[in-house]
Amino acid sequence: MLLPHTTRSAFILALGSLLLCGFGPAAREARAQAQDPTVLVLAPALAGKAETVEESVQLDLEISAFSPIKGVKINGQAQPVTPADFLKVSGTFPLVPGENRFLVEVDTEVGRTAKEFVISRVAIPSAAAPPPTEAKPFGLIAAAGLQNVSNVFHTQSGAQAGTRLFLIAIPSYVHPFDESSALRLQGIFSRDQYTKKDFTSEEVAFNQVTAARVKKLEGLDNWQVGGGLNLVDAAFDNILTYKTRVEQDLFGFGSLRRYQSETEFIEGYGELKSVSLKGQPSGDYNANANVLTGRGNLERELGRMHGRFMGSLALYSAAGKYESKTILRASGELSSSLGRLGSESSGAKDLTLGGAVRARLESFNTSDPQVGKAESDTLLTFALLAAYPLARSMVVTGEYLIESQSSNVDGMKYNNNALTLTLIYVY
Repeated sequence: MLLPHTTRSAFILALGSLLLCGFGPAAREARAQAQDPTVLVLAPALAGKAETVEESVQLDLEISAFSPIKGVKINGQAQPVTPADFLKVSGTFPLVPGENRFLVEVDTEVGRTAKEFVISRVAIPSAAAPPPTEAKPFGLIAAAGLQNVSNVFHTQSGAQAGTRLFLIAIPSYVHPFDESSALRLQGIFSRDQYTKKDFTSEEVAFNQVTAARVKKLEGLDNWQVGGGLNLVDAAFDNILTYKTRVEQDLFGFGSLRRYQSETEFIEGYGELKSVSLKGQPSGDYNANANVLTGRGNLERELGRMHGRFMGSLALYSAAGKYESKTILRASGELSSSLGRLGSESSGAKDLTLGGAVRARLESFNTSDPQVGKAESDTLLTFALLAAYPLARSMVVTGEYLIESQSSNVDGMKYNNNALTLTLIYVY
């Protein structure tokens, strides 16, 4: 995306608050209570069978998901499983006369899904009852919050503090084609607004819709290919209605993810994007462009720490004062759960604390005509995270971060502190 530096930073902070607070290690215990609509739990041997005369039943489960399956329980008893996105779990269970219930709970990276199977032991079986209804394929992650920022414009001196309100919604729909492939439709809609009109230039509305064909391979491995549309707006009357279109992107993408274990994977990602900027001055260097991006990700556990590392290369072909540029980026994050307050028996009432250290490096091979030389910068961030579940599908999170950017371009260095409070709902 070719947004100006300050505008781009505002959006990254908005979306980053959700991703880091809602999906980082500090909130994993809370998210385990959320429903994952992409999980499919089947018992083919029980299909169309609700009664039996046998004294025991062979329960053969087939469990499919589009995120790694972390664990399976049957009536509260953990089953031995190897982390994967498709599992077969079997066991023989005794039956008592009358109704027998088997509650299957599946934990994934997204949340927990439960499904119950019922079978009755009778002397003479009667007509079979229909199988239970499968989980709904719709999903929604919604977040609302406020953030207090010490340096709204990310300036080197004369920092101004401000408070920002934000709303984020991520709806999704998964349509399975078979046990190993599906169509996934997803949207990301973000709005923010500062409490002071002086900071209007830092407010952005971001809208994205994507459609992708997802294919599960052996174990946890998967690939996907799809496309989407980005719309970026600014200058608005209130937090919902925006008047000016800043950018419009049309893009296609593909990725392949290879897992070594549930928490260790390597991912390759490619994207071709056509960027159309609106309202740019004639001849400005920041003109419409085609952008080809290649990216590699590595995520794994490092002892008690969780590591995420990324490297990317973006090639811009654009009109304007220079026709092309290359941007090389490298980033890394080390995070860890610092502790958990509350007893095991308190369940959803536990408070989880965590911390993270993040670093990002950027290098431009072409001089920026506005500053006269190529830009190279380093952004270092320290963050403290907290998560407290309010209900099975709702969690409140907090984040305090300290960030410092160093750059070889005068006026691009800055320091900033931010305190963010977010309420997240997962359906």
